[in-house]
Amino acid sequence: PENFTYIAPGYWMSASDGGVFAFGGAQFYGSMGGKPLNKPIVAMADTPDHQGYWLFAADGGVFSFGDAQFYGSVPGVLDPQHRTLNGPIVAAEASPDGGGYRMFAADGGVFDFGDALFEGSLPGEFITPPAPIASATTYPFGTTSSGDDAGYWLVDSLGDVYPFGNAPKGIGSGVGHVTDFVVTLATTPTGNGYYMFERNGQVAALGDANPNLGEITFPLNAPVVFGQATSTGNGYWEFAADGGVFTFGDAPFEGSLGSLKLNAPINGAIGFGSIG
Repeated sequence: PENFTYIAPGYWMSASDGGVFAFGGAQFYGSMGGKPLNKPIVAMADTPDHQGYWLFAADGGVFSFGDAQFYGSVPGVLDPQHRTLNGPIVAAEASPDGGGYRMFAADGGVFDFGDALFEGSLPGEFITPPAPIASATTYPFGTTSSGDDAGYWLVDSLGDVYPFGNAPKGIGSGVGHVTDFVVTLATTPTGNGYYMFERNGQVAALGDANPNLGEITFPLNAPVVFGQATSTGNGYWEFAADGGVFTFGDAPFEGSLGSLKLNAPINGAIGFGSIG
C-alpha cells in the first residue's frame, strides 16, 4: 500500500521584517523576524509538498526554511561583478518541482536560479513598462522535457501583461478593467486566463477566469497586498497589509492577523488547498 500524508488547507503570510505567520495546515518552519536584513522581504514561495518556503528580499536576497533548498541569490551573482539591481525585486515564484525559483524586478528584470528557465525580460526586449512591474506568475503548462516550467507573465501596476516563453498571448490586459493598482496576477488551472488582484480588493477576471466569485466591496483598514487563486480556480484568497484575510469561492478561511498589532506590514503570502 502507498502511504499518504494529508495536509489540511492553509496559508502563510510574510511581513517586510521577515516575520512569518502560519494558519491551518501551513506549518511554521522559521522566519527572519528580529534578524538583520539588508532590504525588506517582499515575497515568499513554498515547496511542492508545502513543507518549506523561501523568503525573498528587495535586493534579491533569498532565505530558505524547512525543505526549501537554497539555489542562489541576486547579490551572490551581482556583488562579485560590482553591479546592483536597476529596480528592486517585487515578486518571486518557485519552479513547479521546487528545484529552483525565479525573481522579478520592478523594471521587468528576471533572475532565475536552480532549474527555473530564463525565457526573457523586459529590459532584454528593450521595453520600459508605463508603470512598475507589480507581480508575475509562472505558466505551468507545456513544460520542458525535464519537467521545468517554460513560461511566465509579468504584470505592471496598471494591468498591462507581458508574456514570455510559452505563456499565452492575447488573453487580455487589465487596462480598462481595473479600478486601482494591480498587486498580484494568478493563473487559472487551464492557463487560459488569470485573476488580477487590486489594491482596493477588487478582482479583474480575464480569459476563462470566473468573474462571479466576488470581491471586496467595503472600505479596507489596509490595502490588499497579495492575492492567490485556489488550485481549482474556483476561489481565491486576498491578503491585506494589516494581516486581514478575505476568502471567496472555495478558498477556506483559516484565520487572520487583522486584530493584532504587527511590527511590520504584511507584503507576501502563499495559500494551498488540502493535499494527500
